Formats: sequence, structure tokens, C-alpha cells
Amino acid sequence: MAIVTLAFDTNFLQAFFQSNHLHHGQAIDLMVQHADSPIVLCPMVFSEALCIPDMTLAELQLICSDFGIAVDWQMPPEVWYQAGLARARRLKFQVMPTEPKRIIADFLIGSHALVRDYHLCTFNPKDFRTSLPNLRLLP
Repeated sequence: MAIVTLAFDTNFLQAFFQSNHLHHGQAIDLMVQHADSPIVLCPMVFSEALCIPDMTLAELQLICSDFGIAVDWQMPPEVWYQAGLARARRLKFQVMPTEPKRIIADFLIGSHALVRDYHLCTFNPKDFRTSLPNLRLLP
């Protein structure tokens, strides 16, 4: 298997580190399959992770350090352009006016992975398929 760089969506990060999470086993299995792959977080994921109950800044920094997870703090303009365009595409494909509004954070996370050529690990792939069709998703 070729080594690829993995980017974690917030839901994947949470599943990976919380043993009682519904998708914990699936997250662990994927990480075993990609044991040699570098892991990168979009700054948006890092910020959202701080909203996980009982997660502190010190704990999150320690987790990143222990697992060799880097945070890509520099997001080029292309990420921001792609996020806006992806959000616009999503609005065009909304089936029902009652569909939950997707905030720009998800589009920034997906666009970051797309522009950087990372594989995004997420448990909500449908949220990205329409708006970012060229984004490579795992699992």
C-alpha cells in the first residue's frame, strides 16, 4: 500500500481517541492499515477538537505530539477559494429547504485536504462528495 498523507476530520479524530465512540474500532483499523502515513490536521479541526467534552488544549497538544500529528497552520488562498466554491455547489444541490445548513468549517476542512492532496478520514463522506467531488475520502 502506498504511503499517503492522512487528514482527519473532527469526527474521525474524536472516534480515534475515544474508546467508547461508535466508530472507534473502524478508526483504529484504518490507522493500522496506514501506520506509516503522516497525519495532518486542518487548523479548523484542531479548534473544533477543543470543543470535545473534557478535551483541554494541553491534552490535545499532547495527543498530537504522541501520535506525530502535525497541524498545518498555513492555509493558502486556494483553500479559502475552494471552500467558498464548495459551499456554493452544496447550496445548488440542496434537495429540501429543510436540509441542515452546513457551516463553512466543513468546507474548509475538505478544501484543505483537497488542495494539499491529502486523504480525508471522515465518518460523514456524503457531506463532501457533492461539494468536493475530487476529494479522496477514507474509510
